[in-house]
Amino acid sequence: MAALSASHEAVAAHHGNNYLPVCEQYYKSPRLTLFALVEAVELEATSAERAVLEALEFVRANRDADRRAEGIEESVLVERDGQQVVLRIDVDAFAGPLWKRTLRDRRRPGMPARRHLEVCVFSHLAAELRSGDIAVVGSDSYANLHTQLMAWQECESQAGEFCVQAGIPSDPKALVAHYRSLLAQTAREVDEGYAANTDLRLEGGRPVLGRCVVTAFAYGGNFGPTEVARHMRGISAHEIYTAGNKHADPGKIYKASADVVNAFAALDVTQVWGDGSVAAADGSQIDTWEDNLRAESHVRYGGFGALAFQLVSDSYIALFGHFIPCGVWEAVYLLDSLLCNVSAIQPDAIHADTQGGVAACFRARGHPRIRSSSEDQEPAPRRSMASPRT
Repeated sequence: MAALSASHEAVAAHHGNNYLPVCEQYYKSPRLTLFALVEAVELEATSAERAVLEALEFVRANRDADRRAEGIEESVLVERDGQQVVLRIDVDAFAGPLWKRTLRDRRRPGMPARRHLEVCVFSHLAAELRSGDIAVVGSDSYANLHTQLMAWQECESQAGEFCVQAGIPSDPKALVAHYRSLLAQTAREVDEGYAANTDLRLEGGRPVLGRCVVTAFAYGGNFGPTEVARHMRGISAHEIYTAGNKHADPGKIYKASADVVNAFAALDVTQVWGDGSVAAADGSQIDTWEDNLRAESHVRYGGFGALAFQLVSDSYIALFGHFIPCGVWEAVYLLDSLLCNVSAIQPDAIHADTQGGVAACFRARGHPRIRSSSEDQEPAPRRSMASPRT
């Protein structure tokens, strides 16, 4: 049962792009070393935020708890300075949505997953050490940076000279008025240039950059920012790259894909091919660079690369696409293709080969989006998907 539970957890980790549940297997080996390290050094918070340090104290207090237990109580009684003190873990104070989903189990309300909690706390501790929010007392690289700053008594005598060099008033009220004037001037310049700024428009009181359309064209058409900038005036490759790097994420890409699918489905010609109630899922091996995290060599494909897994509607448009490793069962991502498809085309019959059928993935009877043929009262009539003549 333990092996089956671990396998199920590894499969479930891929849903919603949440890899955190599989981190625990890499934590087992250095666990004792990590606990020995935090007990050998003195940690301090560089700000008033102490949520991670309090969570670390809670984890250390439960270090010797029964490791076979799946969950752990949210409070523990410890002795501090000769008195009994209750320590509590507040996951909401520092953990993100994916960690919260990993730590909480509806079968054990109020009891976070013990193994994942330790990984969560140590990973946040590492992030806090890198950012400087937590420091190691007496260290060099991880010292408290605030203690290295000059005291105000040392700076006060040099503040006037600094303001002269920076070109700002040294009087507090005059300094506030100076920056208010600069902000008002900037606001006037933006308002005056709005009419001539074809890249910026207001929709419902929210600013919208037209440059995002150019960015979508550059990457969606596989041209790249450099090639698009060469053939367009008034925009550089750096601007296209910056817009694509800062304003694009998987969620927005799914929504943009849904908009394209919905626009395509509105065309009359799509009704010639099918009504969208049937789709097919399959993967095709694509050559990639060897240093790609998804790439691998597989005997079945006789090459090095990854699988481009797609769910294609009978109206001949891809509803979902994702790169997956060559050795994984496609059935796992078949379910993702149904859950991540937010377009108006929602098929109720999916065709797949043997890679798309795994019994463990199709035990969700009663799910509104997952149905086996045995649950139908009457067999559905066969449809013919006729391709238009070219």
